[in-house]
Amino acid sequence: MKGLESFYGRGRITAIYILLFPLLAVLSCVYGVAVVGAAWLYRRGVLASLRPRNPVVSIGNITLGGSGKTPLTEYAAVQLLKAGCPCAVLLRGYGRPSKGKGIASGGYEALGDEGGMILENVGGKLQVLAGRDRALLVRRLEADGFRGTIILDDGFQHWRVRRDCDIVALDAGRPFGNGLLLPAGHLREPKGALRRASIFCLTRCDQAGYRAVETLKRTLLRLNPAALVVETVHEPIGLYDLKIKTGFETNVLRDASVGLVCGIAQPGSFEKTVAGLGGKVVSRAFFRDHHVYSAGELSLCCRRAREAGASLMVTTQKDAQRLEQLARAADLGMDILVLKIGIRIVKNEAEFNARLRSLYPF
Repeated sequence: MKGLESFYGRGRITAIYILLFPLLAVLSCVYGVAVVGAAWLYRRGVLASLRPRNPVVSIGNITLGGSGKTPLTEYAAVQLLKAGCPCAVLLRGYGRPSKGKGIASGGYEALGDEGGMILENVGGKLQVLAGRDRALLVRRLEADGFRGTIILDDGFQHWRVRRDCDIVALDAGRPFGNGLLLPAGHLREPKGALRRASIFCLTRCDQAGYRAVETLKRTLLRLNPAALVVETVHEPIGLYDLKIKTGFETNVLRDASVGLVCGIAQPGSFEKTVAGLGGKVVSRAFFRDHHVYSAGELSLCCRRAREAGASLMVTTQKDAQRLEQLARAADLGMDILVLKIGIRIVKNEAEFNARLRSLYPF
């Protein structure tokens, strides 16, 4: 239902959400009992979890997508590789075109948009594997003789693999959604689950503002006084042409009339970033997270953008994984630029990096 998609993706209270709220509230109670019960069973050893030989870092969140965990995963992988620590990123590969069972490695077709983007940005000696069963991925890595640090992308609720460090990303402006559990709200677990976190990474602190960040820090430290709290901002790195990969400085957007096309959890944040670079947004085409585009949809988005006066289209690097083949195969009548975004730690960076590197014992 589009009304519910709008609520989960953008936090909008829609008529269909209000109509279904009594049912959603009951289902949230059932879900809450199930998720707390599952965590307890794993913690007590009733349900088996794998203890890998290598150190494991989980980077996840407590809400539905959009907290910035993927650029944080990239950042962590880069820091570990710089320190000489071999690193592997394991993810579910949500939305990957290749639906084969088992383990996948490679680009977008095998890894999905987030995995393909991580591999493209970090490259080098980084190993990226995708599969629904992360315990199976760990066994495969270790059977192949891997020695290094394993990063579980979106792993905070993945109890089947034990971790040495749990990093939780929270959007500083909207850390808990509406404060309710799924499906009535955005929370994957009750807030009390944050007591098992090792590090809190507050993202988009510049967009949230000082007061909101300080209030959130106090809330988190009341729950978990031993955790490290890190503050970050998302920063534009540059742009490149989707078809021919030519790079551009971000100043090409200054005073340019642009159309936006994206299928991510936080399209509003993307628009703010483009506007902050001086782009005049005249057309928007926002789809649900991980949306698989058709050639007709992309052509329609470009046509509407041209009609609105846009001279070019801008999309995210995550969307570029899904759009590149379509763009290469069609004459869209305008260029599509891909905006690359990175994460920068503005508070407690040294402590964060030290904790990461301390996990590697070899």
